[in-house]
Amino acid sequence: MFPENLDPSHNDLLVTPAPAFTNQQVKEILRARFGLVGDLLPLESERDQNFHLAAATGEHFVVKIANSAEHPAVVELQTKALQHIAAIDPELPVPKVQ
Repeated sequence: MFPENLDPSHNDLLVTPAPAFTNQQVKEILRARFGLVGDLLPLESERDQNFHLAAATGEHFVVKIANSAEHPAVVELQTKALQHIAAIDPELPVPKVQ
């Protein structure tokens, strides 16, 4: 049985619009919170807002802004999966969690 807030029949996620930050807003957040600057390009996403950041340092990042209706446990699961992949095979070309 699913807890009520993880019930698959609960469809807020399907009707809640994806985040809609402007590129400039995301650039400012990245600079202020993480000290990152560079070229930011939007990526396609069904319910989140994602970007590719080519940082001035030469590093590349995937920036994800989760949908406000997404349960935090789902975002945590995605993060833990990426961390597990990095621990098992650091050479796989998947995003590293920062």
